[in-house]
Amino acid sequence: MTLRRFALQFARALTLLALACPALAQIAAPRTLTELKAEVQERADRHAYPVSELDPAEVREALGSLKSLDRDEWAAAWSAIGDRHVAQGKTAEASDRAGASKHYKYAFEYYLFARFPLENSPGKAKAYAKALEAFAAYAKLQNPPIEIVRIPFEGKEIVGALRLPENVRPAPLVVTIGGLDGRKENASFRNDTYLAHGVGYFSFDMPGTGQSTIRQVAPGAEREFTRVLDYIAMRPELDAKRVVVYGGS
Repeated sequence: MTLRRFALQFARALTLLALACPALAQIAAPRTLTELKAEVQERADRHAYPVSELDPAEVREALGSLKSLDRDEWAAAWSAIGDRHVAQGKTAEASDRAGASKHYKYAFEYYLFARFPLENSPGKAKAYAKALEAFAAYAKLQNPPIEIVRIPFEGKEIVGALRLPENVRPAPLVVTIGGLDGRKENASFRNDTYLAHGVGYFSFDMPGTGQSTIRQVAPGAEREFTRVLDYIAMRPELDAKRVVVYGGS
């Protein structure tokens, strides 16, 4: 099976899944603020999704500032913790790259949870923009660095994260397509383990999420995947004959 054909079939499978989910889902009653706080803190304490990467003490701090279920108030509470980590990262950059890197990663995680599960208010949209900035700061400090790739596509840009192992050229590649509530940056953190095995990765957002140029999952969305594969074939440092496409949610 060719990579392009695989990408097409994968996109069709995602479309069918997205269309089926509303019919299968059961609608639960809205949680109260007290119930929501208890659930989030309990998950943070045992490092469970979607707060597995957050510090339990800082989670308690953010939850303590929440007075309502307002979306923008939610975004502000978590963004405040992210802002603090960004400031600490900037201070540490000159003398402690590892420490700065850690703070920028934390900032990204808090901003991303600030917009969770999607950017459906002005405050949440602002938090997501800050998450992208924090990840870009984190990416520059890595060795080897994470390249923020921008691929021209239908008058817009497909944005992805590319990281290659040292001294392996052309490098085999894992292309990672994210799920509905995760983002390409989350995949980048997970994919770092490939580097030790001489394998690079390229992660990008699935249609309808993150920075995808296609805002709705529908037939034809696979053309974005095809464009990514064409781009990979154009870069001499990438081995277009050894590419695995991985979709996770």
